[in-house]
Amino acid sequence: MLRREFMALGGGALCAMPGLVNGAQPLWQPYNPPKNHPKYPPILGMGEKKIDLLPTIKGQHSIVNFWATWCEPCLRELPIFNQLAQSPPVVGLQIITINIDISQYNAHKFINEQMQLKSLTQNYGGGQKLMNMMGFNALPTTFFVHKNGQIKGYAQGFRHWQNDEWNGIFKILFG
Repeated sequence: MLRREFMALGGGALCAMPGLVNGAQPLWQPYNPPKNHPKYPPILGMGEKKIDLLPTIKGQHSIVNFWATWCEPCLRELPIFNQLAQSPPVVGLQIITINIDISQYNAHKFINEQMQLKSLTQNYGGGQKLMNMMGFNALPTTFFVHKNGQIKGYAQGFRHWQNDEWNGIFKILFG
């Protein structure tokens, strides 16, 4: 049986090593928040500016992906999320990306201009505090948030999000 390997990278976060198999880890897991974590996604702090994710999420099923510019598996996932945004498996599904190492302006510019991923329109930066608050330290990490604002589950590490298996999981999580 293969085990998941991680490599420590900047800021204390871990980044899944490219090309390694997930082994026995499930595709996704229910989210059990740390004791000090609020019921709904908290306010994302970015220096002086604060962004409350709940109004963005409330009313729409959301995939919230944490990534960094130095994380190769994260950069491989972003084009898949772009395709998912163009053709969502569930009606009303939105993709939200939160970068942990650059500002919101630079995250949006990086995704839309440098990577040419025009379907990813909700891009935030400054997510390191939120990442720590939510109790995880591996990238990429993706949360599945129901339209009522409840975090249904999460997945850590690179995933091939566009296949029949994930389409079925999305229908269960967001059904």
